[in-house]
Amino acid sequence: MGKIKVLDEKTRLKIAAGEVVQNPASVVKELLENAIDANATKIEINIQKGGKQLIEVIDNGMGMSPDDAELAFQRYSTSKISDISDLETIHTLGFRGEALASIAAVSHVELITKTKENPIGTRIVVRESKVITIEDAVRADGTTVRVKNLFFNVPARLKFLKTSKAEFQIILDIVSHYSLHYAPIHFTLTHDGAKILESPASTTRLDKIFHIYGKDIAKNMIPINYVTPLLQISGFISKPVIQRGTRKFYTIFVNNRLIKSKLIIDAIDDAYKTILPKNRHPLVVISLDLDPSMIDVNVHPTKQEVKFSQEPLIYDTLRKIILDSFDREKLIPKVEIKESEKAKLIQKEKSPSSPKTVITVQQKLIKPSKVPVPPKEPESISPTPTPTAKLPPMKIIGQVHELFIIAADSENLYIIDQHAAHERIMFEKFLKKLEHDPLQTQTLLSPITIELPLQDTVSLPSKLAILKDFGFEIEPFGKTTYRITKLPIILGKTVKREEIPLIIDELLQKIDPNSKKIPSRVEIAQLYGCKAAIKAGDKLTLSQMENLYHDLQKTDNPYVCAHNRPTIIIFPKSELERKFHR
Repeated sequence: MGKIKVLDEKTRLKIAAGEVVQNPASVVKELLENAIDANATKIEINIQKGGKQLIEVIDNGMGMSPDDAELAFQRYSTSKISDISDLETIHTLGFRGEALASIAAVSHVELITKTKENPIGTRIVVRESKVITIEDAVRADGTTVRVKNLFFNVPARLKFLKTSKAEFQIILDIVSHYSLHYAPIHFTLTHDGAKILESPASTTRLDKIFHIYGKDIAKNMIPINYVTPLLQISGFISKPVIQRGTRKFYTIFVNNRLIKSKLIIDAIDDAYKTILPKNRHPLVVISLDLDPSMIDVNVHPTKQEVKFSQEPLIYDTLRKIILDSFDREKLIPKVEIKESEKAKLIQKEKSPSSPKTVITVQQKLIKPSKVPVPPKEPESISPTPTPTAKLPPMKIIGQVHELFIIAADSENLYIIDQHAAHERIMFEKFLKKLEHDPLQTQTLLSPITIELPLQDTVSLPSKLAILKDFGFEIEPFGKTTYRITKLPIILGKTVKREEIPLIIDELLQKIDPNSKKIPSRVEIAQLYGCKAAIKAGDKLTLSQMENLYHDLQKTDNPYVCAHNRPTIIIFPKSELERKFHR
């Protein structure tokens, strides 16, 4: 007898369900899309125990007839396509006809639905893909789907689900994305009886951003709008004052479908890298609309990934739109030359004695093994280093772009990143202080209120006690508003108000109460040292630059900042001479 055999129907259904139903959030997504396809204007989602116990989606859409309701639980049953050619022109969200069948294979499902044409509704109960009950039911137009005991018959899948709170967090993220995009739909989301999200129908996405992210973020969003016969891009992107440590606040829809696209994410990141620090990300709510024939939405069972036929066009267009919006909002500082200085430059340009030379210099990172030999006349150099200094003595020349410090010795030219250098200094000082003393705090006479995105407020209550260990005393002051009564003191200075949301955001990412994971002393020193350091754009006096370099010399590792970016690069004199053909 051969080894190959055909799997039974029950096993095949469970395998197919595993491709579509990965967690409670994937069930919510499928049911949400069905409700949207049914032209619902109001969708209510009720969750219990993170979706493990109950997922209920109630809509006021067009509903289903009794025959259609029964047929909907069979695999590959769909009203969205008729043959393979329809896959090239898909305008709906669901089209495979697998959602209800897959969900019913791994849970207990109850469906109640009614159409406008039928005076009475239909109730269907399904257990492990088998229809148990079909009966009349009283209901207003629309559909209710209740999914109970998810993965009750797939213990391996059930075992790997996260905690109820963690699973609900994923559901909240999904519902928030859909609410941000579908402005005309009223969304409500509850968890264990508590209303978490209330997003009324609106004519604008900015109103939705207000309801999901709060007014502080809403007032710092930039509208984008680009329309051609081939491609349309619209939505909102955040100003650089709004920053987050993850990309989870990227809401990206293509032809009204929530997707994950490396191409689009890379275009956003590439544009923002000009104005945001490394590993900081914006909030974006954007939608792309293009001819369905230009995309393939059938490349992944969850329909979250798509392929584009004209990737360069989409990448370049989106990146340029974002950069243009920065310029329009005057977010990128430009060097402006005064008229008197401009006249001098023009006159100098006309002079035949003024050569036009372009210099390209290869930059090299200073490493401990290649420290240049100090000059023979140290008395002309300031400041004087200690005998154990890892960096050579050099003369500070000045500051350019309010970002870099220029210095030189007899053999080399140096460029120092003022923020990276000061971050290294503050990191080491703060780390040494934490080794001997507890973190100092200051009680505020006037508490500070901040708004946090709705997605962050779900996990925040369980983390408040841990945040206290890191100098923050925070208490609820509304749905998404919190009041801060105590702040950490970093080397004698309290945290700046504008830094508070950034620090809290990074701390929340590092805290996991369930696994008892909390930030280490090194991570805290990295975070607080970075926030306490001088920034790009800070103007420094010559004395301040000299003191900064003197402090950098005394650090244990002056070559990189706390996040391993270089603090200083070297341009050897010999290399400069070669470039000038000397």
